[in-house]
Amino acid sequence: MLWSMNTKIGFTSEHIFSLIFSLFSDCKQPLGMENGLVKDDMITASSSYFGTYQSYHARLHSTVDEGGWCAKYNDMQQYLEVSNSC
Repeated sequence: MLWSMNTKIGFTSEHIFSLIFSLFSDCKQPLGMENGLVKDDMITASSSYFGTYQSYHARLHSTVDEGGWCAKYNDMQQYLEVSNSC
């Protein structure tokens, strides 16, 4: 797993990547979420609110459908996970 986080419903990819950047501030190379190195099937979530808010929509600067991931439930059990292997 590359990283995993819990989030509340309604976080945009900008919020998520701001947090990730602060966690990996020494990393100078892109992680692959924006440029597609991280494939869609490597991005999973605890749940998704309808089809337009799937986990793979959590990419930085995503404009697909609504442009972000949104959990189906508003509780502390929700997460977005990016794996470094399929």
